[in-house]
Amino acid sequence: MPGAPRWQITDSISYAPVGMPLAPSFGISYRYLSRAPGELAPNPQIQGGYNLFDLRAGVTIGPVGIAAFVENAGNVRGISQATTGIRGPQQFLVRPRMIGLTLDYKL
Repeated sequence: MPGAPRWQITDSISYAPVGMPLAPSFGISYRYLSRAPGELAPNPQIQGGYNLFDLRAGVTIGPVGIAAFVENAGNVRGISQATTGIRGPQQFLVRPRMIGLTLDYKL
């Protein structure tokens, strides 16, 4: 089937030690998509064929939680969708490396 990779793997691991001050937490996630044709065509555009890693670390102080994250840590230029349009080949890429903070407040 076009657009359907033969292999798609997602794994994650997280660790949050109990009883430690600041209640730290850590996480890593991994995504793999194998290469696949993007459409039914004589010479289809190829999509997939990439590995992505995401990282996360955080702490909790009372009702407030703060976490730092990095999505697509390797800054991989993966093609998530590829088609041949009227204007020629079109490719949609995965989001480049993104670094950020999240802030949570629990009532």
